[in-house]
Amino acid sequence: MSNTLIKEIIDFVLKECSLYGEIDRPCIENYITQHIFYHSLMVRTDEKGIVGVARWNIVNDVIKVLDTVIRKDKRNTDLLKKMLTSVWYQHPWLEWVAYEKRQSKKYKAYRIHKFLSRRV
Repeated sequence: MSNTLIKEIIDFVLKECSLYGEIDRPCIENYITQHIFYHSLMVRTDEKGIVGVARWNIVNDVIKVLDTVIRKDKRNTDLLKKMLTSVWYQHPWLEWVAYEKRQSKKYKAYRIHKFLSRRV
């Protein structure tokens, strides 16, 4: 991934996610480069630019979603499900997906096939 794309991803995250500020730029860059190295970062784009960014860890048989940032006009379009479907296709042994919902600091876990088939 090019330095230009990494900068675009950082700018996208800072614009679309209120949790981060400009002071977090070096930290976000570090996260992105680490997840690129481990192939645990996904970026979706359309004709307007970046639509969504997600990063995760795989622990045993669980996809632990760490961050998902989706452009405002594409929210509620099942983009995370589509991204996770891609991950599951690459790693079919995975059985669970876990994520922290709205900063509750508690991870919820679902069987991945149930999560991907349920309506949000």
